[in-house]
Amino acid sequence: MNSERIARAGGWASVIAGVFGAAAAVVLIFIPPAVPETVFSHPLTPEGHLLVQVVFGVHHFVAAYGLWAFWRAGLGGTGRLANITGIGSTVVFALFGVWEIVVGAFGGEPYPTPTTDVIDGVYGTLSLLIAVLLVLFGVAAARARVLGPVTRWFMLGFGVFLIVPGLPLLSMGFVVGRLVIAAWLLILALVGWTMLQWSAQADERIVAV
Repeated sequence: MNSERIARAGGWASVIAGVFGAAAAVVLIFIPPAVPETVFSHPLTPEGHLLVQVVFGVHHFVAAYGLWAFWRAGLGGTGRLANITGIGSTVVFALFGVWEIVVGAFGGEPYPTPTTDVIDGVYGTLSLLIAVLLVLFGVAAARARVLGPVTRWFMLGFGVFLIVPGLPLLSMGFVVGRLVIAAWLLILALVGWTMLQWSAQADERIVAV
């Protein structure tokens, strides 16, 4: 598969993951609580929590594919920084997906407990890792200048937003956290749109030749 096709497939994956993830995050805000806040699955039942976590896990795998495609198509450049951070961000995002599915089994756990503290700690560690890797991957993409003068900064924005204001705001309650995640994932959709535009322009150049 050539770079144009990889970018197109990854672009659609990122757009779908971004829009779906953002919509799901907002919908969760308006779901009437089925359990008290002292249950880890709040506001969902443990069964609903498991279902949602599996869906989110698959969602993260799709998003990871989008990141892989961005790297594999060469949109982040071909240097060492791009290779390390492109592959690294893909792996960590996939691990995030695995962790989402694992966490689905703990919906009935009282909150907080030492178990939920570990769950939150892993979430925090993975979030920090993906944020740093995305920022560095974004730096590589901006330096590579494969994309346009504006769009080459989108991947960097995806990473920076997760650090500031993302991570601080995620600790400010359920509603604020969901809105932050929704906004962050819309930036992923924007990255996907950039990949689709680049792919279409590359195809046009090939036809012109």
